[in-house]
Amino acid sequence: LFSSIRHTTTRLLENSPADRWTRTGYHPERGNMSGRQLLESYAEHAENHISQICERRRLLGKPIELEPLVPLRKT
Repeated sequence: LFSSIRHTTTRLLENSPADRWTRTGYHPERGNMSGRQLLESYAEHAENHISQICERRRLLGKPIELEPLVPLRKT
């Protein structure tokens, strides 16, 4: 399911016109966001889940080390 959703999203993003990245829309939890901000948030969200999975594996005694693919923003 995860792979299918990511594949579908990737195809939508690849076919988006260039101006989509600067246009803004309203996100119900974050307010106005550009397409670029939304994509950055999306990528960061996935990295957070990967970090959670790595931590759970570590706690279960089955560690796996994965380097982040995108830099996480400091909040």
